Amino acid sequence: MLLEWGWDFVIRFCDRIHVTNAKGETRTAKEWGTSTGHAKMLADVRVTKERQPIPAIVTVHAKA
Repeated sequence: MLLEWGWDFVIRFCDRIHVTNAKGETRTAKEWGTSTGHAKMLADVRVTKERQPIPAIVTVHAKA
């Protein structure tokens, strides 16, 4: 499936990691999620307090 999407890899991280969107707004990964639990993609983001640039993230709430 990753090859179909053109992705090289996936990294799973905790909901407390800081994510900054392309407009410069920073929230935790959990705060970027949707209330419905559906996946949401953010492109051209920076992660962690060090603001490491990455092409995109997808947030989704894991089922309990």
